[in-house]
Amino acid sequence: MQIKRRRLCATRPTLLNYSTWIRIMPREGLNRLQEPYQMNEIYPISELFTIIDKGARLEEIPYSVFQEKFGKLFVPDLLLVFKRYINPI
Repeated sequence: MQIKRRRLCATRPTLLNYSTWIRIMPREGLNRLQEPYQMNEIYPISELFTIIDKGARLEEIPYSVFQEKFGKLFVPDLLLVFKRYINPI
């Protein structure tokens, strides 16, 4: 997997938003427009890796950098939904 590396710019617009996922999923064979992800279901981890890999390629940044951005986008919502299951001790 060859990723073109370039310096990240804070002012560069990001593709990391909902419309990115809508574009990525059909291109990668993930039929989630008709069957959206549900909070109470389990999905193949390969789908997550596919989305992150394609997103990193679209942004032209390393996979690990995109993975961190992806987490920062979704973790607040996950914590909001699942906070009662988290034991900080």
